[in-house]
Amino acid sequence: MRPAGRAMGRRGVGRGVARDSSGVAGAFDCSQVRRGDRGRQHHFEEGRCCLGFIPVILVVAAAVALFVLVLTPPSEGALPLGPSHGSTPALIGETLALEAAVGLATSPHATVTLSEQDLSVIAAAQNPDPESFHNVEARVRNGQLVITANTTMGPWSPTVTTWVTLAAEGVGTPEVSISDTVTSVQLGHITLPSWARLSIDPRGNAVIDLDSFIAQNLHAPRILGELAVSNIDCIALEPGGLVISVHRPGVKADPSLCQAAP
Repeated sequence: MRPAGRAMGRRGVGRGVARDSSGVAGAFDCSQVRRGDRGRQHHFEEGRCCLGFIPVILVVAAAVALFVLVLTPPSEGALPLGPSHGSTPALIGETLALEAAVGLATSPHATVTLSEQDLSVIAAAQNPDPESFHNVEARVRNGQLVITANTTMGPWSPTVTTWVTLAAEGVGTPEVSISDTVTSVQLGHITLPSWARLSIDPRGNAVIDLDSFIAQNLHAPRILGELAVSNIDCIALEPGGLVISVHRPGVKADPSLCQAAP
């Protein structure tokens, strides 16, 4: 009987060992779970680290997009329209003065038109900094004068676009003048805030001076006598150019004429 008891004892011990081994196995499984938790935490830390790069990526993407918008020239449509009345402001003024004189010889009022090509020549001639602004062109868009020029930014040459409104002030008095007001400045496709305009285009409202052009060039003393800014009835920006109505010296100005100008 003892051997049997011993055998049973051994079997009991074996079963105890088996139970203990199952307990160890359970403990081993828990350690595996803990290692899995540590793995998941490691991946979470890696993910959180990657998330930290997202703002950097967004900033870089925004900078690239802004750079592309700055360097992409805006589309202003066709080239400046003619006819061309001369290759210099003096020739343009001489031609238009002759046209005005012929018209005023038979009527107290006459109109002349500075085409987009003429306005481009005048704006280029008045460019205060040809090294900074080149390829100057002028167009009429949406009732405003649009002057474009390429500027220099390192190895790049983006387009600066200046939108200008024109108005004849003081009509009917000796103090007539053509005022020009810059309403918008764009660098590429980016519209600049007013406080940043002068840092890109320091010309301000001096992108074109039509008072000076008329005073210096639009006269025909041999035919009619001196035409000056004070002879202006009105002006109107029409598709293709700037219409200027003038009257004979001593004739009352008629600001309504530009409403029916061709």
